[in-house]
Amino acid sequence: MPEKLVEDIVQRFRQLYADMKNNPNTDKAPSTSELIDWLRVLYYRFLQGKLEGESLPKGELPHPEVLLKSLDDYKAQVNK
Repeated sequence: MPEKLVEDIVQRFRQLYADMKNNPNTDKAPSTSELIDWLRVLYYRFLQGKLEGESLPKGELPHPEVLLKSLDDYKAQVNK
């Protein structure tokens, strides 16, 4: 997996974490454990050739179900 893609994944996680941590309406911000799980899923997609390039697709959060444990948090992120 290209280093730039990993950096983009971590940056997207940091932004999501900060947004959720600062929002009193969210149940739980994603943890390091969820980041590791998300990296595994995205790496598997990369190996399958389903994740290409050096950045994540803009405007969408791939596999939000791995990062977001609450249904309300999931709906809020998917419907952005």
